[in-house]
Amino acid sequence: MLDGGYAKKRIHQLFKGGKVLINGQCVCDDAIEVDGQLHEVLVDGAPFSLKQHHYYLMNKPKGMVCAVKDAAHPTVCDRLPKGVVPIGRLDRNTEGLLILTDNGQLCYRLPLPQYHVTKKYRVVVNGALTEQMVTRFMQGIEFIGGICCAPAKLDIISSSETMSEAFVTLTEGKFHQVKKMFLAVDRYVLELQRIEYGPLCLGHDLQPGQFRALTPSEVKMLWDCAQLQY
Repeated sequence: MLDGGYAKKRIHQLFKGGKVLINGQCVCDDAIEVDGQLHEVLVDGAPFSLKQHHYYLMNKPKGMVCAVKDAAHPTVCDRLPKGVVPIGRLDRNTEGLLILTDNGQLCYRLPLPQYHVTKKYRVVVNGALTEQMVTRFMQGIEFIGGICCAPAKLDIISSSETMSEAFVTLTEGKFHQVKKMFLAVDRYVLELQRIEYGPLCLGHDLQPGQFRALTPSEVKMLWDCAQLQY
């Protein structure tokens, strides 16, 4: 939504009066999400300066918590601008790709299951993985208590009686889901790293603890995933 010092009533009048052009198109809905990285806005023919949201990709290390503040541990927000928060969570001992932003609409919408945004993890477990487990993951693992997961893809990289490695791809994000899915097939997760979130991949250029700003094209891809207009 636009602000820029305008009263809320005046903003509504400008939109309804056809006075607002966003990327060359007349827009009458004053609830539209806008961002200075993606939009050029004219209000009554004059350029309008937009706030630019912040978007970051972090390679979260083990031991860091997904919180704004924590008395005992470093947080993913410690070195980022005020107002930037993680989209979803990785638990303290899980590492890998984390997206952070101060765009509240994207933060809310991207994890919602109806948008089917995939998350891919590299997993190391304490025993053999089998094709029967691949089938169970695809059918939807059921936790103790009757909670059933959406179908997930299990790709076995290597398997032995003492240790196996695999990729797991999900379209949802239940609490400790990956670890609980493997416990359901009698395996314990030793290492867990998220390597993809939607269209974004964790490259080799970011060491654990490092982060970078997303490019405008990456931001557009995330907006597409969350079905935000731009």
